[in-house]
Amino acid sequence: MRKIKTICLLLLSSAIMFCGTPGRTADLSPSEQKQYDKASRYWEKGNEYFKEGKYAKARDMYNKTLKIYDKHIDALLNLAVVCEKEGKYQEAEATYKKIIEFNSDIPDAHHNLGAIYESQGKIDAALLEYKEAIAADPYFARSYNNMGLIFLNQDMVDQAIENFRKATRYAPHEAYGYVNLGTAYASKGEYDSAIAQYNHAIELQPNSAFIYNNRGDAYLNKKMLDFAVLSFEKAIEIDKKNYVAYRGLGDAYYLKGDTEKAIENYKKSLEINKDYKNAYLNLGMAYKNTDKKKAGECFEEYRKREDNKKNLEILDKVINEMKITN
Repeated sequence: MRKIKTICLLLLSSAIMFCGTPGRTADLSPSEQKQYDKASRYWEKGNEYFKEGKYAKARDMYNKTLKIYDKHIDALLNLAVVCEKEGKYQEAEATYKKIIEFNSDIPDAHHNLGAIYESQGKIDAALLEYKEAIAADPYFARSYNNMGLIFLNQDMVDQAIENFRKATRYAPHEAYGYVNLGTAYASKGEYDSAIAQYNHAIELQPNSAFIYNNRGDAYLNKKMLDFAVLSFEKAIEIDKKNYVAYRGLGDAYYLKGDTEKAIENYKKSLEINKDYKNAYLNLGMAYKNTDKKKAGECFEEYRKREDNKKNLEILDKVINEMKITN
């Protein structure tokens, strides 16, 4: 059975920091310190609103903070966070640039500005800001992680692995670095290493269906089918609507020779997400030798949703083989 593989990434490029305590006042004069302290009262109130999800009120408090003391870095950072929450990315970008203008050694500002650039497709500019974040703080794990994601998307796998390793080193209690390191190893066909990283991530984040899906795919590629079944079943236990896990479970049963269970799980996947193209493809493959009409219908549904020319050429070969043996 041909399985279209996609690299699953834990996307943290939009990760942002919410500051909870005031700081950076060591160089203030007594009069500036007085202004800062007065401004921080509004900032603290803004934080309360932020935690309650009342972003408009939080924005109002942060703006009041900045009217009193316009270089209040923590208020600027949190204002930018609010802008991102509200989808006002241009305003967030301008705010991060203002922070950097005041103090270029704030890693969060560089990192979050880089994330905005990355979302805009400005990859070189994003990489530059991630590097600036690391220059300001050599242990800034999130920027290593995001650079790793960029390199992985560019098929620069060794560079990705190097950055993900640093992310795990400097944030050893966060799962994202291990997940992405596992994905990088899987892209090289090093499935044992990938599984080891996913296992570590699961220890840190045991209720993540996403990680179990990734580990299940690694087991599939190693033909460790019983382990794959267990991983996908655990993903479904965590998330009953996990259509990716049902697809994976279908793949495992297909490779075990249980076509009936494979079809059952592909159908469950499509009941949850009728546009999941990989489930159509694999369901078509499951039907290929028993019901060519249904197989053809599934392949056509896949074709409607697939825009990768190479994948469509492979599909045409499969369909032509079906016609020859019909």
